[in-house]
Amino acid sequence: MNRRPPAGPPPSFRGVPLRVLVVEDEPPHAELLIAELRRAGFTVEWSRVETEPAYLEELQRLRPDLVLSDYSLPQFNGERALALLHLRRADIPFIAVSGTMGEDAAVAMMRNGAADYLLKDRLARLGPAVDRALSAWRLRRETDERLRLSEQRYRDLVTNVPVGLYRTTADGRIVEANPAMVRMLGFPDRESLLATNITRLYVNPSTRPDRVAQLERTAGTHEFVDQFRRHDGTVIWVRLRAHAIRDSAGAVLSFEGALVDISDEKRAADLLRESEARFRGLFEQVPIGLYRTARDGVVVDANAAMVEMLGYAGGDAILAGNARDWYADQGDRDRWLAQIERDGVVRGHEARMVRRDGRVIWTRDTARAVRDADGATKYYDGAIEDITARREAEEGVQRQLSRLAGLRAIDNAISASLDLRVTLNVLLDQVAAQLGADAADILVYDAAAQTLTRAASRGLAPRWASSRGDAPVSAAYGLAARAASESRAVVVPDAAADPAARTGEPALREGGFTAYIAAPLVSKGQVEDVLEVFRRRPFVPDAEWLEFLETLAGQAAIAIDNAVLFGDLQRSNTELMRAYDTTLEGWVRALDLRDKETEGHSLRVSEATVRLARALGVAGAELVHIRRGALLHDVGKMAIPDAILLKPGPLTPDEAAVMRRHPEYANNLLTPIEYLRPARIIPYCHHEKWDGTGYPHGLRGTAIPLAARIFTLVDVWDALRSDRPYRPAWPVERVREYVRAQAGLHFDPALIEPALGTLDDGS
Repeated sequence: MNRRPPAGPPPSFRGVPLRVLVVEDEPPHAELLIAELRRAGFTVEWSRVETEPAYLEELQRLRPDLVLSDYSLPQFNGERALALLHLRRADIPFIAVSGTMGEDAAVAMMRNGAADYLLKDRLARLGPAVDRALSAWRLRRETDERLRLSEQRYRDLVTNVPVGLYRTTADGRIVEANPAMVRMLGFPDRESLLATNITRLYVNPSTRPDRVAQLERTAGTHEFVDQFRRHDGTVIWVRLRAHAIRDSAGAVLSFEGALVDISDEKRAADLLRESEARFRGLFEQVPIGLYRTARDGVVVDANAAMVEMLGYAGGDAILAGNARDWYADQGDRDRWLAQIERDGVVRGHEARMVRRDGRVIWTRDTARAVRDADGATKYYDGAIEDITARREAEEGVQRQLSRLAGLRAIDNAISASLDLRVTLNVLLDQVAAQLGADAADILVYDAAAQTLTRAASRGLAPRWASSRGDAPVSAAYGLAARAASESRAVVVPDAAADPAARTGEPALREGGFTAYIAAPLVSKGQVEDVLEVFRRRPFVPDAEWLEFLETLAGQAAIAIDNAVLFGDLQRSNTELMRAYDTTLEGWVRALDLRDKETEGHSLRVSEATVRLARALGVAGAELVHIRRGALLHDVGKMAIPDAILLKPGPLTPDEAAVMRRHPEYANNLLTPIEYLRPARIIPYCHHEKWDGTGYPHGLRGTAIPLAARIFTLVDVWDALRSDRPYRPAWPVERVREYVRAQAGLHFDPALIEPALGTLDDGS
């Protein structure tokens, strides 16, 4: 039975059962993982599998919120488990947990989509790793929802635009069409149109190969006029604007286009070639603007639709003017007239015209030259339609697509980087590109100083480019402060007409800007930070512009909130680690006070051990565990009675047996302490010897952990270089000779030379 895909983790990760699928062939290891999750505060419902069939069955049954997978199993592996999630398109956080996975394999898993990886001997990281994975999942789902809403707005626009929009495959099969396209061609529904090849719509199908060849040969949008046959068999004239969609190699994947029924326009153009007397009534009644002008532009005639389109009070007013005054771009008009002179007829010329009231509209003009018997032009006859709605719709689609891409870029920056500066710079780039800003900045609230300080800026002069060259703005007054305190956008369309605005915002006054908009950044219901936009010319933003500004402000608030939360978490972790290490040093001092003979020994050997480990290439968290283990190497002696530990003379065999148990006491003491568990290797194994004669387990060679091998050498070095009641400290050369002599017996031979080069006379 088919099941719906996994619902994903719950909105809150605590207190709600978390469904976990564990891919592990060792049940005790799986139980350790679940115990660690429960210790971290998760309520867990879980299941364990170790084969691919069982894994697929549990994905269907359990619908997990999280997958924890070993890297290598006898019948299965973590790479295959992750790949199966991708094949099923399951959006489930995946964390690799292994005791053998190398760094290269871990990096490959992360590249293939794993949320994190960790080693089994560092399970303390499991809780934070799960938190991060689930938080990333939540952010991804929220981002996808925002994209879905944006795409829905785009689909609504495409659905409602009055122009037929379509997409076909390279061989002509229609794969997408909007409602206007379906209505224009008279099909009963969209599905029946999608079952049609566009070639069948042509009255003359042989013309389509020529159209396809032109689209494939040259880039850009091409316009054609053809006859199409509607579903009921009637024929219409259409103007088709189309372009090819290509892959990265330039091969054509599909064609996209816009279709307009120009049957009326076509009929009007045909009427112009007939006698004016015979068709005068139709000339006045046709809903498309018709006109005739002299060669010098003087208007000879215009129908009622033309008069209305250009906003004249009546025919006499339009006849008293010149057609040159209709055009917003005289250069474009001159080129168009030259083309008419050359070709006789120009169809579908799109231009911006200026109405009588000054408003600019977009028009499409089909015109021809009327010549005398000698071929000299007497008049220009034309038919014009107002295509402002269509052009605005097309521009709106492009604008929405561009803004959608901008939001995606910002979301990617927020998801991919924890560096607030990088994210804010990406956001300000989009403010400049999408909102036409000449300059923009982000002001961040400083609660301690009660000021707003610039965190990032674009387009501002050096004095205002950052908080280093700009005295912070008081959060108590100014335009930005007003936007924050009133929790609304503050708009100054023209600062020249608003002296108070220029006084309240120095960057506006001194930066040469005219228009100013400040939007509050709202995070968790609180307004503290502000996004400022500057323009050099007067500007009155419309509702769509302000809505997108608010969207960008919301993205900025998310980015700043994420950065603040991450910074707080880092500081808390650092303070906690310092507290841990201070406590450990207190333990060590207590041990040294108990055993006066080794006073100061633990701190010295811990520093020398870290120095040698670093020289051997050990880095990161491993160094922290080595330092802690070195500090606590003799912590097991806490369980040794004073009579034995402080005995001035030799120990009896029974007393020696008790003393030799202190590594086991150390292991028992440190194992329950989670953050010290990785450090117990040194206390547990530092009396093992390379030749297997050590204790407590007689480990041999590389079976002894590297950290313990490093420490053993340093520990002996320090003991020989220190004074004891029963002997003075050895000279450094004698210690060097002893260490070399014990290579392969007590010490790892590979560590001898690095140790001698690292440990100096003061070690």
